[in-house]
Amino acid sequence: MNGIEFALQVLVIGFLVVMTTLVLLYFLLQLFGIIFHREDGRPHPGKTSTAKGIVAGPADDKKIKAAIMGAIYQYMEAGGSPGSGANLSFTVTPDEFMPGNSWKLQGRKNLLNRRVELETIRRKKQRENF
Repeated sequence: MNGIEFALQVLVIGFLVVMTTLVLLYFLLQLFGIIFHREDGRPHPGKTSTAKGIVAGPADDKKIKAAIMGAIYQYMEAGGSPGSGANLSFTVTPDEFMPGNSWKLQGRKNLLNRRVELETIRRKKQRENF
């Protein structure tokens, strides 16, 4: 039983050391929050605001998506990728009319297709080595 008692002592002491350290870190973070808190009226750096001071909403998300797709198209037209822009087509459907998140499902489908292609390439290379 001596081994079990020693193991329990190590467990309890280790747990207490970890919890004490976490509590001290929490109080240290609270202290830094109080010391470095500023109330100068500047907006929080994580929030974007428009000219009227309103936080950007869902209407701006569509504009962001359109800007990203336009940038990708311009990149592909400039020869940044092996594919030509002539074959490129974008289909945008609003998220309101789609059940669930269609962008996430499409991305997952593309990843699975690429994984199958990669696996067939790996298998083909293994056969060549034999």
